[in-house]
Amino acid sequence: MDSLHDRFQEFLEELGIESWYEEIDYDDLNEEQQEFINTLNLVELFREEAESEDQDIPVIKFCLRRLGQLGDDGAVEYIFDNLESITPAFIDVIKYMSSLRYLNEQQRSELGSRCLELLNDSIVSELPYHRMWIIYLFTESREWDNENQFLTLYNHETDQACKRKLILAMGRSQQRHWFQSQWRTLFEHPHWQRRAVLAAASCMPPDARRHWYRSVEPQLDILERAVMRWARANPFSG
Repeated sequence: MDSLHDRFQEFLEELGIESWYEEIDYDDLNEEQQEFINTLNLVELFREEAESEDQDIPVIKFCLRRLGQLGDDGAVEYIFDNLESITPAFIDVIKYMSSLRYLNEQQRSELGSRCLELLNDSIVSELPYHRMWIIYLFTESREWDNENQFLTLYNHETDQACKRKLILAMGRSQQRHWFQSQWRTLFEHPHWQRRAVLAAASCMPPDARRHWYRSVEPQLDILERAVMRWARANPFSG
């Protein structure tokens, strides 16, 4: 019996795709082609590729994108079991996880915890780029829980881009006490982190953030004032 990989290879040939590195967008396929994709067990195809000694990363990326569209969490365990081999598709891994809309509160919290554990001594903890994408999950919403870890992670993080993401995550998680004290040290932060503090400080209650912004505004440059205006119009406090 042909493997899922072989069937998918034949499908690509029919599409006229000669390189595995050409991305395939499900929404760009015609109805017949979409029906073929719908007949495939994409979780099994993902597992087959992830466990292969010679992974086809574009196939892995396609599976993750389509499974994410469906909100299908069937690939999660295979991701953690084969993380080292699929690291080239790590951005797609994070985007896939962020698309799992059918997880309940406990499942989302547990998955968030597992993602944060990757920041400690894993294949993806070595590069700031990967750490930044892990933290990205927590900058978009509070659904991933584990907010009590953010400040510790911030204090131990050395990369400025990652610290910036953690500042945004702390703002999203309403860690107001930390921001209330930052007006004293705001200008000790490097520029990008300072802008993150300005944006995320909008998590404070209206009166507190109004006073906070007023106290730092005279020292802000043009870009920082633009960030402050945006934050006032789009506060993290919701």
